Amino acid sequence: MVEVFTIGGGDYLVAVFRAVAAWTGNGGYKGLLQVVMVMGLGLSALTLALGQDWRAWINWFLGATLMYTCLMVPRLDVHVTDRINPSLAPANVSNVPLGLALMASFTSQIGDYLTGSAEAVFALPPQLGYSKNGMVYGARLFDATRGPRISDPEFAANLDEHFRQCVFYDVLLGRVSMQTLATTPDIWATIAPGSQARAQRFLTRDAASGKVTTSIVTCREAYTALNGQWTSLITTMTTAFGRQLYPNQTAALAKAKLLADLPVAYQYLTGVSSNAAQIFKQTLTINAMSQAMHGFAGSSGTANVDVYASTRADIQTERTYGSIAGNAMKWVPLLNIVLTVLFYALFPVC
Repeated sequence: MVEVFTIGGGDYLVAVFRAVAAWTGNGGYKGLLQVVMVMGLGLSALTLALGQDWRAWINWFLGATLMYTCLMVPRLDVHVTDRINPSLAPANVSNVPLGLALMASFTSQIGDYLTGSAEAVFALPPQLGYSKNGMVYGARLFDATRGPRISDPEFAANLDEHFRQCVFYDVLLGRVSMQTLATTPDIWATIAPGSQARAQRFLTRDAASGKVTTSIVTCREAYTALNGQWTSLITTMTTAFGRQLYPNQTAALAKAKLLADLPVAYQYLTGVSSNAAQIFKQTLTINAMSQAMHGFAGSSGTANVDVYASTRADIQTERTYGSIAGNAMKWVPLLNIVLTVLFYALFPVC
């Protein structure tokens, strides 16, 4: 058995190897080869008879022997190793022609060795390497976790109300500096504990019936209640994000990989040293505060349209550039996989 390495697209390679094995093992394909060899024999005999060129006979004999007995008739089992999807199943293909199996194994092992050597020289963290996670994995992970929104509607509404009624007024009254909020590594801890003099609307959802009730609580009480809900919210969101980022993994493995790789990516790209839960908490707080700030600025009435237009333009621009970058990161690796699969698939006709 020989081993073929790939970085993504392992299921496509398995499908192609199976197709080639079935095609070349078919009686019709073998019959076609025999017809071609007989035609070659006839042409070489005609060349020998008319041109007295005995090399034509030797060329036909050597070519036919090499093609049939060395490349087609011997068969090997192939094991496909996908660096991005180690749990690829099925990964073994039987009865692959010797020529394709050896060529694919040799070239893929060279590529795998060069990739690993380049990563060792350029000294990327092991969790962000191309050979394990694909192209610009760290940047993709960083970008994917910059824009998450809170998935719990009641928590999102309560947090938005807390920013509007409590935090922004603390800033306006000089209790909290905008410079402090802009530079702190933990915004949620910085805005603690909340004012006792002001209040906000607070939504509470009953877990059994799903009914939502509204009450008026002080900012300090709201902060305490929200602070106790962060852990369960982050646990739920990291599970969902893990499944989106790593669809080939189980929910548990995807979440574990996200929690392990996210701090490494942020440390390497931004110098921020925090665990995954703290990073998610900070990112969600920033996004929620930004959204509340736009709404707070537009609450004067006449400014609503301007704030809406400005926000829409900013979002549209960010999404446009993000879409361009996302397409490049998606299609360049896919192009490599498509070309590799195409070359392997052309083996029976070449």
